[in-house]
Amino acid sequence: MSEGIPTAVMGRTGIEVTRLSYGTWEIEGRIEGNPLSRPVSEKHVSTMLNTALDSGMNFIDTADCYGHAEEFIGRSVSHRRSEFAIATKCGCNWRGRSRSTPPKQFTQESVFRNVERSLKRLKTDHVDILQLHNPKAALVEDNELIDALLEVKRQGKTRWIGMSSDMPHLPPLTDFEELDIFQVGYQPMQRESEEWIKRLGDDQRGIIIRSRAAKGQPHYEGTLAYNQGRISSGPGTWVNFEKAKLDELRDDGDSRVAFMLRYTISLPQVHTVAVGTLSLDHMQENVRAVQRGPLSPDTLEEANRRLEKLGFKAGQEV
Repeated sequence: MSEGIPTAVMGRTGIEVTRLSYGTWEIEGRIEGNPLSRPVSEKHVSTMLNTALDSGMNFIDTADCYGHAEEFIGRSVSHRRSEFAIATKCGCNWRGRSRSTPPKQFTQESVFRNVERSLKRLKTDHVDILQLHNPKAALVEDNELIDALLEVKRQGKTRWIGMSSDMPHLPPLTDFEELDIFQVGYQPMQRESEEWIKRLGDDQRGIIIRSRAAKGQPHYEGTLAYNQGRISSGPGTWVNFEKAKLDELRDDGDSRVAFMLRYTISLPQVHTVAVGTLSLDHMQENVRAVQRGPLSPDTLEEANRRLEKLGFKAGQEV
């Protein structure tokens, strides 16, 4: 299903996805109340989305509350809908283009409302995956949100259902057996969910990873690292990368971002890593990195040894 990018079957869904996919948080456009958002042109976003598909990526991750992102997808690549699977998220209380309103609302009614809005923006009659956007387990149970997702699936408006979450809220959410997909944050300096990713993958759930490497390196104009004028792709990430002396483990030709991505896909239960960018250089770097495949077992073992000395360990046992 791809041209040169390795693929994986996303658990029990049977969807074959490229191990690198395009995340769309960065194409939300300028949003009031979000200092990290940036103005973007429709022409540039269209170039990024179409280049992602042209490179062989076949999976796009978005959300109802990613500003203009769904609209951009609908206008730029809906005519190529047969070439990619798409995942979106619901639970947003989105009014206009401001984040001054409460960002989340988890009711059955909000799920149905979000879905209809997303389908209209995306110019499609269904999404492949519909995820709840970071609720706590008690809200899911009390508001019968799984029933709402299953109803959307029954109506044919999504093929599979899932959850976007992170530690410490992730563990109790894994008890919802109806969920086919989990999206979590994971990278060398964010290993808290590692054992849960392994458990979920072994249970044939699909795994989507969002990585801090998505912010890229500061010398690529168009990345969040460049825009923010800082040397990290997350709080202290590059600083800790240096402390762990991971540069010594990079293969010839691999950048730091490439090392981070190759580390992430070294976990076999990871099916795809969603990385967003407004930089074509960054995107091409990501493609090359994933094409090179996982780190060697020896390199991975040594990287983990160094990371653990700094306190970056796999999280609690499941």
